[in-house]
Amino acid sequence: MSIQAVFFDIDGTYFDHTTNKVLPESIEAVKALKENGYKVVLCSGRALSMARKVPVFDGIKWDGFIGGGGNFVYDEDFHCIWENAFTKEQLAQVFTIAKALDLVIYATGEDNFITRELTKKEQALLDIFHLHTPHVHEWHGEAVHMMSLLGGKDYDYSPFDHIENTLLQPSCDEIMDLVIANGNKAKGISRLLQHFDIPQGNYMAFGDNLNDKEMLQEAEIGIAMGNCTPELKAYANYVCAPSNEPGIYEALKHFHLI
Repeated sequence: MSIQAVFFDIDGTYFDHTTNKVLPESIEAVKALKENGYKVVLCSGRALSMARKVPVFDGIKWDGFIGGGGNFVYDEDFHCIWENAFTKEQLAQVFTIAKALDLVIYATGEDNFITRELTKKEQALLDIFHLHTPHVHEWHGEAVHMMSLLGGKDYDYSPFDHIENTLLQPSCDEIMDLVIANGNKAKGISRLLQHFDIPQGNYMAFGDNLNDKEMLQEAEIGIAMGNCTPELKAYANYVCAPSNEPGIYEALKHFHLI
């Protein structure tokens, strides 16, 4: 194998929402990877500020972070080395449509905010991801790195379909992210591999949802968690145990990376 780096999704992969923690075996596995000379990176739909709301950085010196579904790439010191940001025109359209629909947006950027007060059901969606309720205000023209639409599982998000160069992408059953259409986790990984001077594709990736599809496809070995969205298994080379079991540790042992 020519693997030189390993990338981990956060929610439902490295961080388990059943136990609300990172398994000790996963931390041990990542430390062993680093000792064996592999680069280790978190690759999430979360923006960096959202990722810091869960204890995924505890005990690990990560070699990089990829956030916003691949649209923001950071080095080992959390300096942004590449970004694929929304334009002001795109943001204006999104927030105008959401206001007309009374659909709340969780916006992440320099200042995280929600566009109106939350209902109990909407607050419950944030609680799933251990996110505190941020400031409440409308968009004032500031930069936004990512947007989560809190309409729930059966909401009709089609009014957003016509916004040029954007894509609706479910981050879980209940939350819809709006992302840049030409961005995905594999493209963010490509940028970071260039930074590391590692050949393209020389990596392993772990994920659990369809926003992990591209990074699993382009990895030398793509691993789907046992708790993954069933459709993701078609894009994986291997399925490990779910995130509340030591599947990451066992998979890395299976492929002799640790």
